[in-house]
Amino acid sequence: GTRSIPDFAHRLATRRRTTAETLLVLDDKVVGKAVKDHASASYVAALAAARGGEVKADGERFLTRRIRYPGASANADLILAYSLDASLARHRLVRGTLSLIGLVTLASGLIGAVAMAGGLSNRVELLTKAAGTLAKGDLSFRVGVTGHDELTELAKSFNTMAEQLALARQSMVAKEKLEREMEIAQRIQTALVPRDVAIPGFAIAATMQAAEQVGGDYYDI
Repeated sequence: GTRSIPDFAHRLATRRRTTAETLLVLDDKVVGKAVKDHASASYVAALAAARGGEVKADGERFLTRRIRYPGASANADLILAYSLDASLARHRLVRGTLSLIGLVTLASGLIGAVAMAGGLSNRVELLTKAAGTLAKGDLSFRVGVTGHDELTELAKSFNTMAEQLALARQSMVAKEKLEREMEIAQRIQTALVPRDVAIPGFAIAATMQAAEQVGGDYYDI
C-alpha cells in the first residue's frame, strides 16, 4: 500500500485546481497535503481529524468527506474539505453583483423616466402656451413638430386647427367687407329711386324690392 502513496503528488496537482483542501492521512498521520498557502499546523490538524460532515479549522467552516485512498492496502484515507465560508462568500459576491446591476438598471430607468417626463412636460407646456396665444387671437403661432408619439400628432392637429382658423378669419373679413360694400351700393341705388312724387291730377304709388341686397332695376316717373 505504501508504494502507491508517492503517486499522491500527481493527484495533488490535479486537486489544486479545485476549491477543495486535500489531505492524505496514513495511520492518522498526514503524509501529503494540498492546502492553502501559509496554512497553520492547527488548521491542518483540524482537517486531518475530520471524519466527515462540517468542521472548523482556524475559524473557517468546511464540509468534509473522508474516503479510503484508492488502491492503497494500508490504512490510508483521503480527506476532501470544501470551504463553506468561501462558497457563501462567492454566493454573496454574485448576489451583491446582481443587486448592483439591478440598482444601476433601476437608476438608469429612473433617469430615463425623469428625462422623458421632462421632455413631455416641456412639450405639454408649449402646447398650453400655444393654446393661450391662439385664444388671444394670434393665429400665426405654430408648434414645432418632432417625433412620432401622441404629442406629435396633437401638435400637428393644433397647427392644422390654427391654419383653418386663420383661413376662416380671412373669409369672414372678406365677407364683412363685401356686405359693407353691398350696403353702400343699396343706399346708392335706393337714392336714385324717386321719392314723394307729386303730379297734379295723378295719384302715384310705387315700390321696388330687389331679389338681392342690390338689384339692377330702377324706375322713374
